[in-house]
Amino acid sequence: MGLNTHCTKSSATWRKRSPIKNNYKIYLNNPIMEILVFKTNLKDSKNIIDIESSLDVHPNIFKWNVDLQDGDNVLRIMSNSITPHEVENILLNAGYYCEELR
Repeated sequence: MGLNTHCTKSSATWRKRSPIKNNYKIYLNNPIMEILVFKTNLKDSKNIIDIESSLDVHPNIFKWNVDLQDGDNVLRIMSNSITPHEVENILLNAGYYCEELR
């Protein structure tokens, strides 16, 4: 998993997609980040592993996490330019439900 943190059943830890120094540079160059929040049917760490590579390599995702303690199994995405539809399609293509919470 590289520099990503392990996701446990109760994890709400942000996952980093690239080394910290690169993330810091991205943030300095694009200071307007937003956090998108989604309801999912991700139930355990195996499900999270299924989507991990797609989220980690996406160039517009700065950080992400899944909160399995939340009743909606919330996925949070920190980005400055990804659309909710893109995130929903990533999970749909992996076989999971995903809907933006507004």
